[in-house]
This record gives sequence, C-alpha cells and structure tokens, in this order.
Amino acid sequence: MNRERSRLISLVVVLVVVAGVWSVWGVEKAEAIIVICKTPLFGITRGETARSYVVNFGDENGVIAIIRYLDIAGNVLAESGELRVAIGQGTFFEMNGDDLNFGNAQRIPVRVEISINDPNLKKFPKDVDVSSVEIFESSSGRTLSIVGLPFIEQ
Repeated sequence: MNRERSRLISLVVVLVVVAGVWSVWGVEKAEAIIVICKTPLFGITRGETARSYVVNFGDENGVIAIIRYLDIAGNVLAESGELRVAIGQGTFFEMNGDDLNFGNAQRIPVRVEISINDPNLKKFPKDVDVSSVEIFESSSGRTLSIVGLPFIEQ
C-alpha cells in the first residue's frame, strides 16, 4: 500500500513539474504595438522613392518605430524592422519604386502605416511626430510630392 502511495505521489510531482515547465516555456515578453498613423493611398512608379519620417520630440526612453509600405490589398511591400529613435532625434525609411513588381501597371497604389513598438508604452505617444511621406525622383532627389500623415488617436 505504501509503495502504491509513493508511486502516486511521485507521479503527481512529475506531472506538476511538467505542467510548470510547459506553461512557462511558451511565455514571451508582452509588447505594446500602437499604430500611430496611416496615410491615404498614393501612387508610386519606377524611378521614384517614397521616404517616411519619424521624430521623437519628448519620449525620454526613446521609441521603437516600425514603418511599413502596403499595397492596395494590404500586402506588405517593404518594412523597416525596428527603428530606434532617441529623444530629440529622427529617422526615416525609404521604399524605392524600382524594387517593386509592377506587372503591366505604370503606377502602384501604396499606403504607409507607422507603429510604435514599446513594452512600456501605455498610451498614445503624443511626443512622436510622423509628419509626412515624401515622394521624390530617385535619380535627382527632386521632391515630387508630400503626403501628410494623419495621427490616429487611440
């Protein structure tokens, strides 16, 4: 009887340990991802480049921005990855029209989505500016147009 009881206790202990390891194994650090702006659609063609800007005017801890260019169906054409922006500094990410697959089209409708990825972020970042997307001629650098970026209030 004691032998069966010992086996049962050992089995319960093993199951508790396995359950504990299993529950912790898949745990990852939670992140707050807040989309702070989306542009309307604009067109881009070969020989043009789109450049999106992010400036941190006051978050002392810095921010991590992610800039994505999407086609009309929402497919990602280009993504910056994490761009770390310290207080008082800015950064940008470009998408060159020459890198896109146009098929038979002359222009591709594109939009930009900018998000802030920060595990400590609890609210909409008022001190981060993403004022525009500039479309310029790739060969000369001459600005062709500027698309304003409306903030999305959270």
